[in-house]
Amino acid sequence: MANFSELRTRFMLMIALAIAAACSTTSLHAADGDGAEPARLSLTGRGEAHATPDIATLTIGVVTQGANARDAAQANNRAMNEAVNSLKAGGVEARDLQTSNYTIQPLYTSDPNRSTTPRIASYRATNTLIVQIRDLTKVGDLLERAVSLGANTVSGPNFSLADPEMKRNEARKAAMADALARAKLYAEGLGFRLGRVLMVREGETFARARALSAEVRAAALPAPPPIEAGESTISANVSVDWEILPLQ
Repeated sequence: MANFSELRTRFMLMIALAIAAACSTTSLHAADGDGAEPARLSLTGRGEAHATPDIATLTIGVVTQGANARDAAQANNRAMNEAVNSLKAGGVEARDLQTSNYTIQPLYTSDPNRSTTPRIASYRATNTLIVQIRDLTKVGDLLERAVSLGANTVSGPNFSLADPEMKRNEARKAAMADALARAKLYAEGLGFRLGRVLMVREGETFARARALSAEVRAAALPAPPPIEAGESTISANVSVDWEILPLQ
């Protein structure tokens, strides 16, 4: 027959299992018999770290039309070259300029009655450039430069960190501390103590930044727009399994 201490342990484990079933980030597993896995408490911790962004990314495009593909392409190349040269003159390095899309496509006449075969009316050329800006004080000025000298579509900026690993590690430490604090709270409330760490599983870390989006077509901007970088938040999740032991 089980003694009083064993009965108490089993009873407390039954209560713990009932509580854990109601919590999505917490679970407690009990051994079924001698030699089985140790009873364990599983928890997920969350942590965040905050930082001021130090990189802005703009997507700048030039869209032109011409009577034929050559005319559309030449007009596009001329406008994009002016925009790129202006960005370089403003301090953007060649390594921070990357073409992401270049297309030339025919534009067809439309016949509402569909009585005639569509024919090519003109051609459209599109060139899209991704620009990384490492001096955030220049974002508004560089955007104005690009639009004034040829770019007629702009989106962004999107803000990020050049080296986010340090902040990721801060978020991971905060997530681990969160898991440990709550594990101690559960263990004490159930009449147990934490033993060995049995398993650690890292979840996805991700960053959030407030981004300003704008689209500019045809006309130049009257002045550099005000740009605010705000704050980036890096989040981390970690799941940890602890062995749980009786207090005695």
